[in-house]
Amino acid sequence: MENGKTPTTTTAVPEVVYLDVQNIRMSPQAMRLLTKATGRSMTQLMESPEDADKFQAMAFFEVRRRHPELSAEQLWELAGEVEVELGAVTPDPFGTASSTGSPASPTTGDSSPTPSTT
Repeated sequence: MENGKTPTTTTAVPEVVYLDVQNIRMSPQAMRLLTKATGRSMTQLMESPEDADKFQAMAFFEVRRRHPELSAEQLWELAGEVEVELGAVTPDPFGTASSTGSPASPTTGDSSPTPSTT
C-alpha cells in the first residue's frame, strides 16, 4: 500500500517486462486505451520530460497483452509497477545465466569451434 491507498488491481505484478527497443509492437486499440487511461497520446507520453512516463507507456502494451481482461486504468496502474528491461535480446526461457556452448578461448575470447585440421 502506497500513500495509504489500496491497490485497485488484484493481478499479480509480473517481475519484469522485457521490451525490444528495436521492435515495439502496439495495436491501434491499445493506443486508444492508453489515451483513455492517461488523457495523453503515445506521442505526448514519449515526449514527456519524465522518463517514468516513457517506460510506463511502453510497458502498458506488454501488460495489455498479458492481461486483456483489465480496464485501461488498471493496465496503466499495473504498467507503473513492473520493472522494465530494455534491449534487443529475448530473455532466456530456461532462466539460466549462460549457455551450454563452448567456453571462450583463453587467448582470443572466441567461443566458436576450432576447425578440424585432419
